[in-house]
Amino acid sequence: MATSSLTSAQARRLLAKFRTSGFSQTAFCKRHGVSMSLFSYWLHRLQPPPPVGMPAFKEVSLSSVSTSPTCILTLPGGARLEFPASHLGNALCILVAGKTPC
Repeated sequence: MATSSLTSAQARRLLAKFRTSGFSQTAFCKRHGVSMSLFSYWLHRLQPPPPVGMPAFKEVSLSSVSTSPTCILTLPGGARLEFPASHLGNALCILVAGKTPC
């Protein structure tokens, strides 16, 4: 497949194949000869919008240092939330459902 351009139909077929492949984006692109930048462009362009009234999902990172009973949640904007590891369940309930307890 040409790495310089894709039609919308080709991109849709490629993305459908990717979603069922089990490969990482990098591995999939290498396997199919598609540049990562082009693949990312189509992935974001053809991604369906979130349902009305639903906020878009944002990926966050959660880390816990084994020597400390504190969890650190880093939000996409860079804000960090620190809380006791024993409160992880409640913190996730608040973030996901907007309420506690789950």
